[in-house]
Amino acid sequence: MLADRPAITAVFEQENGLLASKLSGKTLVHLSTISPEQSVSFAERIEQAGEAGQLVLLLGGQAITACRPLLEILAKESIHFGAHGTGSSAKLAINLLLALVGEGVAETSANGPDSTKRS
Repeated sequence: MLADRPAITAVFEQENGLLASKLSGKTLVHLSTISPEQSVSFAERIEQAGEAGQLVLLLGGQAITACRPLLEILAKESIHFGAHGTGSSAKLAINLLLALVGEGVAETSANGPDSTKRS
């Protein structure tokens, strides 16, 4: 897993990076939390290099069937959302939802019956 766009860009563009490699017959698995636009951009660069396919655990892309055995090892469940970028969109939406739930729990804890803060 790569943390962000600069890390992914480095792996793609370094002297012996992915874009310099022979990608034919290989499947790239993308597990990074990046924007949908960045996900689409990287997929397009791979396609220009002669390959198509992008996967995330919340899946977007075309190479799902070939990767299903690997995904079963990597994750308890995988959900295919559609075209490139849709898996990243789903992941970001879920991250936002979890942040909102966390905020709600924090507010509830801060203002609960044992709180010293009274309205």
